[in-house]
Amino acid sequence: LIERALAIHTDRLGDKHPIVAADLHNLAVARLKLGEAAAARPLLERALAIEEETLGASNAKVGRTLGVLARTHVATGDITRAAELQVRGLALIEAALGPSHPDVATALLDLATIRADEGDLRAARAAAERALAIRTAALGPRHPDVAEALDAVALLRWRAGETRKAREQLLGAAALVARG
Repeated sequence: LIERALAIHTDRLGDKHPIVAADLHNLAVARLKLGEAAAARPLLERALAIEEETLGASNAKVGRTLGVLARTHVATGDITRAAELQVRGLALIEAALGPSHPDVATALLDLATIRADEGDLRAARAAAERALAIRTAALGPRHPDVAEALDAVALLRWRAGETRKAREQLLGAAALVARG
């Protein structure tokens, strides 16, 4: 269906319209979820070019697309390139939306995953803890997205050998989800 929408939008709006970029982005996310990172990457690169041209290089949507593009590089093992893209995307999102926006927290959690993959647990935990603080302040302590951030921090603590504190946080995240 996404491919059909892309074809219709391209036909009606031209191949350099923001809606076409959104369709490309959505199709790429679907491909990525299916494990098709190599197929997702050119779609995201095309979406990114359209977004930069039509929305401006500093738009938050550009930052989000860079984040998904980073995930394709993680999936194919290029962690260095993934980190570069994620850092750039985070900076754009933060500049466009402000440092306490929930989208900044999402980008930080993605960066935390990449930093952990690089083996830099200290940087990963700092990013995850900042994401947790943003989500807690913006969404309240009982929001499911706060539980996701708590889970990320707890898993990083676990990997660092802080099993007692990690267990407490994991139980706290589970309790939040259970209250849902």
